[in-house]
Amino acid sequence: MLKAELGEPKWHEATDGLWEATLDNMPLGSIEETRAYGFVVKNSRGDWLASFSVLENAMWFLHVAERATWSNR
Repeated sequence: MLKAELGEPKWHEATDGLWEATLDNMPLGSIEETRAYGFVVKNSRGDWLASFSVLENAMWFLHVAERATWSNR
């Protein structure tokens, strides 16, 4: 149900190693590839949420975390 209500995020690689997500033209957050921590997930305010060794897992996490945030609004 949330997927239908919120839709899917749009991803684009802003710079080499930095992916940004938007949903309905609103920023969701970003994922930055780092040597020390892997793929670092940050929300739209820039708060560090988590880090992952696989990009797809980081993207999934940000999508789910933002859905939870949106459903609480």
